[in-house]
Amino acid sequence: MTSHEEWFMNMREHERHYVVETSDDSTHPIEHIGGVCFGNNDNKSYIKDALHVLMITKNLVSFGQIAEQGMQVRSSLGSCFIENNGQSHLGTQKC
Repeated sequence: MTSHEEWFMNMREHERHYVVETSDDSTHPIEHIGGVCFGNNDNKSYIKDALHVLMITKNLVSFGQIAEQGMQVRSSLGSCFIENNGQSHLGTQKC
């Protein structure tokens, strides 16, 4: 989930009127859904069905969704890595 519209590929409007509730009990509508590409030019991966939520200030990644897509998440020294087919990516960098 991210507010960065420019990170999305194949973005489409979210057909249902769902909202995301944040830790301060505020709700934010899901504007779009689509794929987000991350990694670098030589080593890219793709998270499908990511949510575009305009008013959130942090990017959020669901470990469960990552696992369902055949990837793994690991952390080390305060960093988060997403691995896809043995290739490691730091965070969710835009392609």
